[in-house]
Amino acid sequence: MMQLKRTLTTATGCIGLFAISMAMAGNGIEFDEFDSGGELYIDCLGEVVAFEEHIKTAYHEFETPSGTYHVVDKWTFYLTATGLTSGRQWYGTLPSPGQYSAGPGEVNQFAIRGVVKGITPDTPNFAWTGYYKSTVNANGVLVVERGSDFSARCLGHN
Repeated sequence: MMQLKRTLTTATGCIGLFAISMAMAGNGIEFDEFDSGGELYIDCLGEVVAFEEHIKTAYHEFETPSGTYHVVDKWTFYLTATGLTSGRQWYGTLPSPGQYSAGPGEVNQFAIRGVVKGITPDTPNFAWTGYYKSTVNANGVLVVERGSDFSARCLGHN
């Protein structure tokens, strides 16, 4: 059984997410949970925000008769954050569907998008976004690589 790990790039650098518990359903879908956190400066908020994430993932690994290996996954990030200067607080649930396949070629892609909401009326909401896609052809040549580090866009108040 493979222990799945994914690395996400944010403005604060790489955050490694490592499995701490695993379970498998009767249909072959596997489940995992992780915790992560850090600090990052969010320009539109004008401050450094400390964040904690509890991440739950469900994924299915399989191989086709042609020998192509696939992982289809869905990550959900349960985020809480606190502004280090203002003390303002936020929460959000950020889904991240992804997929990976390897065989004669390789494709890896995921996206994280969601709204992080202020807990009090005077706290602005913001959109949290990040994505990545790469494609390697059957000869091992990188054909596509594009993505974004973490980005935030303020959306106004509750």
